[in-house]
Amino acid sequence: MSKAVGLQERAVGKRGRVYDAQGAASGMRSKVALFLEVRDNFSEGLRFYMSLQEAISHLAQQVGDYSMTRQIQR
Repeated sequence: MSKAVGLQERAVGKRGRVYDAQGAASGMRSKVALFLEVRDNFSEGLRFYMSLQEAISHLAQQVGDYSMTRQIQR
């Protein structure tokens, strides 16, 4: 009888470890998904600020050109 109880306890222990492993895997999947989302958002933000920097540089060049033209006209 005690042998059967011991086998049952081991089986229950295995199921518990399986559930723990599945829970850990599920948690890891959600963390990976969150990481990928953050990485994609970061990349999108980086592209935005790079294009903004180019636009500002272009505008600064145009303002400088305009200012120089006005100084020459005086």
